[in-house]
Amino acid sequence: QYLGVVVAAVYVRQEHGGLVRVASYGFSRQQELQEQSIHNGEGVVGKAAEQDRIVTLNDVPLDYFKVTSGLGDGSPRSVVVVPTSNDDQVNGVIELGFLRELTPRDLEFLELVAENVGTSIEAARYRQRLQEVL
Repeated sequence: QYLGVVVAAVYVRQEHGGLVRVASYGFSRQQELQEQSIHNGEGVVGKAAEQDRIVTLNDVPLDYFKVTSGLGDGSPRSVVVVPTSNDDQVNGVIELGFLRELTPRDLEFLELVAENVGTSIEAARYRQRLQEVL
């Protein structure tokens, strides 16, 4: 809400090194039902993770992905792909779609929160492993 995101996906790195989508927002029902796994270096999300750098896309193609609401469907105008990390290891990627152009302030904010998100991902993994052991 803070940034006005209309569509989003969160990918988490698996033990084998690939990324799997674990959460989404604003996807169409069809997109939501598709399980998505991404290999390291594959597509924009995989490259952002591999290179550990933020990737921005402006004037996104109409078929990139759809935004769905009760009023209809549309396509994002801009997309930003943000790797998250913990202890200098990329452990996830956040993909955000906007109906507007990105500003330098948006990117600065995302850089600041990416590390916190990475730490939260690692904490959730730790709790999950602990539950499996118990």
